[in-house]
Amino acid sequence: MSFVEYIEKELKERGYRFTRPRKVVAEALGNTKKALSAYEIEKVLKLSAEKVDIVTIYRILEVYKELNLIHESRDGYMACSHMECETKSHCHHQIVCDNCHQVTELHLEECGLVERVRSSFPKLIIKSHYVEITGVCEKCLGDTATI
Repeated sequence: MSFVEYIEKELKERGYRFTRPRKVVAEALGNTKKALSAYEIEKVLKLSAEKVDIVTIYRILEVYKELNLIHESRDGYMACSHMECETKSHCHHQIVCDNCHQVTELHLEECGLVERVRSSFPKLIIKSHYVEITGVCEKCLGDTATI
C-alpha cells in the first residue's frame, strides 16, 4: 500500500473526507525521503500545477500529525515509513544527513528512553518525545567532494 493509499484509508476510517488538497499534500510527502516544510510542500505542489494555499497546507499537516500519520522533524514534516504509528510501543527516532538532508526513520520497539526519563522525573507528564541523530549518510560519505 502506498503512503497516499494509507492516508486515504486512515482518513476515511476516522470520518475525515479525502479531499484533493489532502491527497496532493500526501503525495508530496510520500514522494520524498526528506522532511518538507509547509512552504516546501507548497513549492512542490506549484511545480505540479496544484494550487493549495499555505494555510490549508498547515491545517492538513496538523490533522495528519494529530492522527499519527506523519512525523515532524526540525526540517519539516515527513511521511511515517512505519505506517502503523498508532501504537505507542515503539519510539520514533530520525537520522538526518547534514549534507543531503535525507531522513531515515528508526523504529525501536520499547527503546527504554521514555522509561528512563520517567524514572528520573517521576512527576513529569510525558506527552511525546523526539530524538534526531545527525551526521553524514553512506551515500554522501562516498561522494567526499560534496561534504
